[in-house]
Formats: sequence, structure tokens, C-alpha cells
Amino acid sequence: MKVTVIGAGNMGAAFVKQLTRAGHQVTVTARNLERAQAVAAANPGAVAVAVAGAAASADAVVLATGYSDAVTALQSLGDLNGQTVTVFVASDSERARQTATALAQSMGFATMDAGGLKNARYLEPVAGFNIYLGYGAGLGTSIAPTWIKRA
Repeated sequence: MKVTVIGAGNMGAAFVKQLTRAGHQVTVTARNLERAQAVAAANPGAVAVAVAGAAASADAVVLATGYSDAVTALQSLGDLNGQTVTVFVASDSERARQTATALAQSMGFATMDAGGLKNARYLEPVAGFNIYLGYGAGLGTSIAPTWIKRA
């Protein structure tokens, strides 16, 4: 699958690493092209490109920017019709849900359907809390919330 990762910070670099390891064709872009090039160089198979047109041929787009930069980053890509910008599967489109699920599963993650896109607002605080646990509480970056489903 062709995937564009927007962002070359810790999250963007982690996505690029996992996606290339899973065998995807990964393009990374960031407002600082040199930083995107460094991430690509550290991950064989990844390619860094300028922001404009970065997602033109992508099957999926992973947004890995800070909250305050998200809208500007997405707008700089131009038309994203037909591409997904999601990680923890909340979508009103069955095609988008399937694409995001396939990407996550290809990297070895279990997925959970979070329902419609309106539920994404509930996922943001979960991500914020996970960031606090990793950095603020000093638990490191190898942690994530665990979702338990009883049979």
C-alpha cells in the first residue's frame, strides 16, 4: 500500500519505521524537508518529498503532527478526497475504515472499530493521556492503552 506520513517528529518517524517494516511504500513529508529526509534516510524504502502533492498517489495518509499544526498540514496537501487520515478506526466510510484497519493490522496491531467519525473526539483525550503516561509519567514510548473485550 502507498502511504504518506505527514510529520517527521517522534510519531511520524515511528509510523514511517513500522510501515516500511511492514512492506508498504512510504512517503514522508514535513514542513521541514531536511527533517523528513533524515527520517526517510533512517528507514530504507521510505522517500521524503516536499509537502505540495505529497499525498497525490497515496492510498492512505497518516497525520502525525501536533494538534495545533494538523489543519495547516492537511490543507497544504490539497485535495485528499478518497484518502483516509485516521489511526484508531473511527469513520463514517466503510472503505476508509477497511483501509485504516488493514494498515494497522499490517504493522501487527489489533484494531477496534470506534464507530462513526463523531467518536474521534473521544479518542483525542485517550491519545493525550497516553502521551502523558509515556513522557510526563516517565513510562516511555513502548506503552499503549489496552482494550479488553469479553467474549
